[in-house]
Amino acid sequence: MGSLIEKISQLELRIQSLVERGSTPSISKSGDFGARMVAAMEQSINSDDSLDSTAADLYIMSVDQRTAQLLGEDPGLVDEFGEMIYQAGKESGLRFSVPPRVKIKSDPSLEPGFIAVSAQYSLQQFDETSTLTTANNGVTEIPEYAFLIINGVQIFPLDESVINLGRRSDNHVVIDEMRVSRKHAQIRAIKGHYVIFDLDSSGGTYVNGVLSSQATLYPGDVISLAGVDLVYGQDAAYLSGNDSGSTQPLVPFPGADD
Repeated sequence: MGSLIEKISQLELRIQSLVERGSTPSISKSGDFGARMVAAMEQSINSDDSLDSTAADLYIMSVDQRTAQLLGEDPGLVDEFGEMIYQAGKESGLRFSVPPRVKIKSDPSLEPGFIAVSAQYSLQQFDETSTLTTANNGVTEIPEYAFLIINGVQIFPLDESVINLGRRSDNHVVIDEMRVSRKHAQIRAIKGHYVIFDLDSSGGTYVNGVLSSQATLYPGDVISLAGVDLVYGQDAAYLSGNDSGSTQPLVPFPGADD
């Protein structure tokens, strides 16, 4: 992975030059960022039964708002990062289910000039692997008795492998709030768990107060879509009043005021 650190250090100098022109303090000490990128890749590695090692395909560079704005003016820079990650991974015997890419995320909690790096498997990669899973066994394992409580007053049963959430009327869960993006988030059944993905929404998707690009859901988790709260649960008792064939997925939450 040494070549990756060396190549990323060269791009790091370009980033530093860019942000200094924007009067933003210099980014982290040379080499630190490259090491964090390598660590993110290594921590993401999964090995299957054939001993093939797969690395994450999506790398998130979280920076302060001003730096995010400046980096967004040079899209070629993040494309170069993606290509370098791909080449370094191949040299190390890793494979990617889809070509790796880099995204810039604005995080107001970060100090100006600091870059945090995380790696994850993107929704695009799950799209491809889910097709293979269906071909093998014909079934997607959906968590039992799962549901969302929306704004504390409505229940939406989760009984499909893919659930779209957003402001547009063609979503499974339609949230008529201007701060919610038209296609805001997606919930997918993956290996017996529901996983929520942010779909590049403008207001962000938070799970238990943490800004998340993707997160596995557990009973009691509080999801916030740009400030609209949903609670994830798994309990047959909450769903006992629902008609299994209902075409109206939103039902009153028990005890809610009329």
